[in-house]
Amino acid sequence: METRAKMMCSKVERTEDGQTENVWFNSEYNNTDVPEDNTFSKFTPTANCYLCITNSILHGTFKEGEYYYFDIKPVDTTQNFV
Repeated sequence: METRAKMMCSKVERTEDGQTENVWFNSEYNNTDVPEDNTFSKFTPTANCYLCITNSILHGTFKEGEYYYFDIKPVDTTQNFV
């Protein structure tokens, strides 16, 4: 099974040493006429995701108040990953 979550970046915080950026995402249940907004949140009204990003190239990628997709699907564990 696969699903797509539409989540809002609720907080971005950089550590004092500037080496880590912590990013929080939340889903929001919106009973609207926009089918995309209800596809995930209707049956999972609450979801949270926290990322601790240490790759400085990715710092600044996520912006508070912006929406992002999270695609969720099973991983084929029979493959060898390097």
